Amino acid sequence: MRGIRIIKAYRGEDAEARSALAKGRAYFDELIEMVRAQSLARVMLESIAGLGIVVVVVVGGLEVLRGTLEWPSLLAFLMCIRALHGPLNNLNTAYVEIQRRSASVSRIADLLATTTDVPDRPDAVPLPAAPQHIIFDRVSFAYAETEVLHGLSFEVHAGEQIGIAGPSGAGKSTLLNLVVRFHDPSAGMVRYDGRDVRDYRLADVYDKVAIVTQEPFLFTSSVRDNIRCGRPAATDEEVADAARAAGIHDEVAALPQGFDTVIGTGGHGLSLGQAQRINIARAILKNAPILLLDEATSSLDSIAEAKVQEAIDALMVGRTTFVVAHRLSTIRNSSRILVIERGECIAFDSHDQLLLDCPLYNRLWTQQVGDTTTATADNRERALP
Repeated sequence: MRGIRIIKAYRGEDAEARSALAKGRAYFDELIEMVRAQSLARVMLESIAGLGIVVVVVVGGLEVLRGTLEWPSLLAFLMCIRALHGPLNNLNTAYVEIQRRSASVSRIADLLATTTDVPDRPDAVPLPAAPQHIIFDRVSFAYAETEVLHGLSFEVHAGEQIGIAGPSGAGKSTLLNLVVRFHDPSAGMVRYDGRDVRDYRLADVYDKVAIVTQEPFLFTSSVRDNIRCGRPAATDEEVADAARAAGIHDEVAALPQGFDTVIGTGGHGLSLGQAQRINIARAILKNAPILLLDEATSSLDSIAEAKVQEAIDALMVGRTTFVVAHRLSTIRNSSRILVIERGECIAFDSHDQLLLDCPLYNRLWTQQVGDTTTATADNRERALP
């Protein structure tokens, strides 16, 4: 259903209908088999119960005729046989239900048995404050056998805004994951103030970080709860202040139930720009000292991008910020820009200097903007007192 427009545009109705019919037929056949097995089990139990009564009546009747058994005793045997029928039937029903649920139980057991790829060390220590220096020390990372980052080394100071640029697949998003320890390096070390980030408790590391991703993720809950998930104890006033800072307050207030309006998963019922600004309000409310922005405006139109970028600019003030962007115009004013190609750092400098010294960055900028000379002159002019 989510792909209905694609299906219509590419005339895939017949193929999808055949696929749905085949799956429905397979499910129907399995259901019939299950009902057949249930019915067979019930018939067998009923037959056994009936046969038991017949055996008791025949054998007991003969014993009564011989005088070795009293009629009350025979009646007691019959009542016992009849009483056994109910528990046996319940046992069969329970067995069938267990078989029906066994696949789900197996999958749930597999999920519960899953261990984290990034565990806390037994001797992990608290992270008392935001790091003043984040250092990548010859960091490499690989997914399975494919190396994504190789020998990255650089240092970031508290309060800096670091842009991350490079071609698609260069490892930009992976670098962000290493900053917050969603992954551990295959080699090398990420240091917070000179100490390996793996020495700190994960909960403390996550407390220091806020994230805004390319695709805004919202829960099926009220707007208020979606903003508050970054800090559950926040008051309604603090939630409203965060929404104002993100430039979304008035639009949320205009919804049918205001901040109590329930939205669908992923922001269903809101525009993409509105959903993204709610994500930014969530980050503002958390007030974390480290901010990770992973192409937060790349999927927006120009009008929505301008509004979201304005909210992001307010969010970045006073925070150590890492910004991944394909649109280099969104990171041109960063303190420094890290240029990655094929998993390696090939340059780390200001926008103006990279235009002069880094051919890859110059080429990417020229492809997007078209005039590096004018852009450089504008930046220098802006920097003059």
